[in-house]
Amino acid sequence: MGKTRLDLARKEIAGFLEDSGQTVFSLRDLGEIYRENSQAWRLAMSTSRSSFADYLCQKRILQKIDIPFGEKKVFTRYALRGRFARVEVYLSLVASAYLSHYTAMGYHQLTEQMPKTYYVNHELTPKHITPNQLTQEGIDVAFAKAPRVSRTVAEYKGDRIVLLNSKSANGLGIIEEPWERGFVRMTNPERTLIDCMVKPEYAGGVYEVAKAFKLANGRASTNTMYAMLKKLDYVYPYHQVLGFYLELAKFDSVILKRLAAMPMPHDFYLTHGMVDPDYSEKWKLYYPKSFF
Repeated sequence: MGKTRLDLARKEIAGFLEDSGQTVFSLRDLGEIYRENSQAWRLAMSTSRSSFADYLCQKRILQKIDIPFGEKKVFTRYALRGRFARVEVYLSLVASAYLSHYTAMGYHQLTEQMPKTYYVNHELTPKHITPNQLTQEGIDVAFAKAPRVSRTVAEYKGDRIVLLNSKSANGLGIIEEPWERGFVRMTNPERTLIDCMVKPEYAGGVYEVAKAFKLANGRASTNTMYAMLKKLDYVYPYHQVLGFYLELAKFDSVILKRLAAMPMPHDFYLTHGMVDPDYSEKWKLYYPKSFF
């Protein structure tokens, strides 16, 4: 049997993929690559992107990876054999993704645990929302309930992947860090601490968050955290939470005084669903009993 056009162009295609700077591809990516290069590679325009992907897997240039998020939602990616890290596959699942929460805590050594969950986050498009006026009753009702958590969760070869989304913040505190063969996007230590105090359910819980702040003392900037919190502009008074954690971790900073001087018209909560919590008069904040 004679060689096909794809066979004749195989080395060119493999070289192009290896030199592209990309290690993980979606089916759409491969379709675009085929469309843009088919003439130079002398390929038939009638070949479908699925057939192209299947050929590259058959020739062991790419490896097909299916990650199921439930029975009806499966993400398929194609990775260069021997050239990719799993985390690159996870970050390819959504556009402009970055690692956050417990995953970033682990990378920045803000936990003594070894997180097995990859929190893959991305920013939502900016939206103009007129927030409802905060009331004490509204806060009490919201935090008496269990927190909302992402249901977009997958298991892959012992890893747990959780897809999240966050409010638009123009990439605030997102950096690139070395990871195995390349670099990945993730939150820096200060943004990680803020994200984790806001959503402790993605960080091992409030005790792990408290420990993270203690481990960050002397390494993370309180000025940066304060500035980030202001830019994120949460509806809820998370400055009370930040002040509480910084004081608990014995940060010596003028920022603590600045946070304590900010308006605190409402009582707030360290986390959801607490039973018979203790109360900090200074921070007007409920926290779990025996927290100290």
